[in-house]
Amino acid sequence: MKIKEVFQPSILISEVFYPYVDKDDQLVRLVEWAAKQRFYTGVEIGAVYDAANRKTVRRILEENGILLTSWATRDLGDRNLTPASLDTEVRRKTDERLKELLEMAAECGAANFCLISGPDPGAGKREEAKDVFFETVCRVMERMHPYGEMNLMIEPLDRFAHKKGLIGPTDESMEFISRVRREHPNCYFSWDSAHVALNEENLTESIEESASCIGQIHLANAVLDRGSRLYGDWHMKVGEPGFLTEETGYGILNAASKAALPRDMKHFVSVEVRGMEQDDLLAGEAGLRAFLNGILEREITA
Repeated sequence: MKIKEVFQPSILISEVFYPYVDKDDQLVRLVEWAAKQRFYTGVEIGAVYDAANRKTVRRILEENGILLTSWATRDLGDRNLTPASLDTEVRRKTDERLKELLEMAAECGAANFCLISGPDPGAGKREEAKDVFFETVCRVMERMHPYGEMNLMIEPLDRFAHKKGLIGPTDESMEFISRVRREHPNCYFSWDSAHVALNEENLTESIEESASCIGQIHLANAVLDRGSRLYGDWHMKVGEPGFLTEETGYGILNAASKAALPRDMKHFVSVEVRGMEQDDLLAGEAGLRAFLNGILEREITA
């Protein structure tokens, strides 16, 4: 059996075509372009702000049988909002904005709505921040009920290297999401290889430990040498000087394909590389597509 029988290809439009991340009309055209490639069965974008564009995105998805993952990360970040803030006013504003973003995602026909926790406040306030984030997540999930079969996904971040996220190391992430899933089973991880590697965890062991809660995977590269100016999660190209090669990506998906993934959903994988203004973005996407396809076409081995 091949990897592609377990994982389906998705494209992180908001990263691969990063220069257009804030251009609503162009974003819609890119969703349509991705659909025409007849390779991707999932697309990942941020918020779509124009109501007419949201209707167009929904039509494109429905006509092409593509599932949408909608990320709240950039919109919240641009407003200095965070779902785990210990500041009551920031928390109130974040909650209001999440409600609006969820409504936008639902209008687009999103299958998944995605969050990150925000920064870690330090060991002394970490548990309090987790409680705040738990409450935020539960409110979002309760608001999902009118929208049918929509999932919430949480992306654990690196704890100390770069993004310094509250929800980070696999063991703590599993403890948190297990708490959520006792009340809301349709909550999953968006598992990111760069964050796991920057947490200095074993990639395969993290996959095996968290498999029951993994909804999708991002194959992301990073330089792990603390002495390097490139150290951290910069959404860099695959290959050296980072750790992510095709063989590494295959190892991750091979392990995940054999693990106890949730059975009630489609599992997507995308390559997280940020295209820049000076790049040939279409050539970059073609390279990433070839990279991902090369892994998906390989056999699952013992």
